[in-house]
Amino acid sequence: MPKAKKSFSGKPYDIIAIGDSTLDMFLGLDSVAERLCKKDTKQCFLQLSYADKIEADFQEFAMGGNSSNLAVGSSRLGLKSAFYTVVGKDLISKMVIDSLNEDQVGIEYVIHNHGRTNFHVVLNHEAERTIIIFHHKRNYKLPKFKKSDWIYYSSMGQGFQKIQKELVSHVKKHKIKLGFNPGTIQLKAGFKVLEPVLKVCEVLLVNTEEAHRLLGLKHDGKVAFKKLLTLLHEVGPKQVVVTDGPNGSYASDGKDFWKMGIYDVPVVERTGAGDSTSTGVITALSYGKAMPEALRWGVFNSASVIQEIGPQKGLLTKSAMNKYLREHDNIKAKKL
Repeated sequence: MPKAKKSFSGKPYDIIAIGDSTLDMFLGLDSVAERLCKKDTKQCFLQLSYADKIEADFQEFAMGGNSSNLAVGSSRLGLKSAFYTVVGKDLISKMVIDSLNEDQVGIEYVIHNHGRTNFHVVLNHEAERTIIIFHHKRNYKLPKFKKSDWIYYSSMGQGFQKIQKELVSHVKKHKIKLGFNPGTIQLKAGFKVLEPVLKVCEVLLVNTEEAHRLLGLKHDGKVAFKKLLTLLHEVGPKQVVVTDGPNGSYASDGKDFWKMGIYDVPVVERTGAGDSTSTGVITALSYGKAMPEALRWGVFNSASVIQEIGPQKGLLTKSAMNKYLREHDNIKAKKL
């Protein structure tokens, strides 16, 4: 994927992403693993031979992390972006920095601590993925940010509560638009911990399972999306986007509701599908687009990403996005 070429000559950032960064190792397991699904619960499990040596179909490395993906993706789409993250003092941290530099993402807020940079193992089977994650506990602290129109806040490890409190104050003080996609550890902390962020949130972006977990609802597979979007609005965010995998995405601005289908393409690997959707939506909103058009940016960005291995390789440049938008004018969000 060609990198965006930009010249900003000292202008403030359009968006600053906050979250953890990782190096993802992808292992293809189609020929050596079995997917077992229970008909009564629709739960599926990945089965590997216990205490055996498993030969993977392929191995590939890629930079990752929800906020890292958005920082890179929004830069490719023409925004001036920066990334706050805490990394270790190891080889992976150098790889993170080199990758951000290559995509012209501001690195002045990348903090080096003793210890290791986060590392994920992604088990790929039948184009779906199971991710084994480990987030190091960090001493997060909000830097003195330059002016930005948007901040995007996503997955962080233990210790995120302190920086979250600082972030809420910063957003209120400077009237910044906040995009929020809670990560695994943040969701585990519970609604009460996340409530202050939700109340200052411009747009909340979650998948169907995350939406139910956030609201403390049981997810039985049958979803009334208008009701779900309304319940999410009631906890604070001005706009809400809920992705539902191959079924598409749903959104609301508090007044109108939309459904966006998918752009059907061959799926190689799904890691980063949600992040690329968030990137397209947030970037389009930053350019002043309305939510129905922003959903189109999200679906095309996601369609490009899932045709590659890893969450960043397929992220679109602005020229590539405009080509998708022109050539597929028939793919539009519809009102619910």
